[in-house]
Amino acid sequence: MLGLILKKKNMKKIILFIGIILISLNCNSQNQKATLYLKTGDTIHGLAKIKAFGKIKFRYNKKSKKEIYSPYQLIKFDIIQQGSKTTNIYKYVQGNQLSTSRKCMTLITEGKIDLYRISVSGTHPSMGFGGGGMGGMTVSYSMDNYYVSKDDSDVVTKLTTVGTFFGKSFKKAASEYFSDCQDLVDRIQNKTYRKRDIEEIVRFYNTKCN
Repeated sequence: MLGLILKKKNMKKIILFIGIILISLNCNSQNQKATLYLKTGDTIHGLAKIKAFGKIKFRYNKKSKKEIYSPYQLIKFDIIQQGSKTTNIYKYVQGNQLSTSRKCMTLITEGKIDLYRISVSGTHPSMGFGGGGMGGMTVSYSMDNYYVSKDDSDVVTKLTTVGTFFGKSFKKAASEYFSDCQDLVDRIQNKTYRKRDIEEIVRFYNTKCN
């Protein structure tokens, strides 16, 4: 009986792990018009579909042979959708002990400080009563992880996550990162700016801080 209980617990952990892996794939998209900027210095135009772990399936047109590019071959890529361009860049995350690979993130704001976002959404097995992750019950969630860098650095610092109650104190982390601009720190400390205002915070720094 004990063995069966342990087996069920292990199965729950495995299912939860698989769920997390499936929903944590970043920069996913359908085939879209795209421009790829390669480390070789070449720039290519065509159609792209972003796969797991930042890999890109690329075609010059719908009839051409597909090619696969890895984050090691790319600097960045632009996706064009309904006339709007989104720039995605590969960066290393400071202090990330889980992986030494670069992560695919969307450029939000450029300036003295650059702001990037990795959006994660999906479902995972429910671990609550009745469902236990084994009865088909799931929980949906969505969150945006925000990263910052200075001087166009290839390494970014995670500043906050919007969409979850967990994580380090935003007031403390943001006050430390923007410590060279006291006016901005004061606004963060008195909660004029909260973590949901991260895009406005970076714009404030880029336009009003020395």
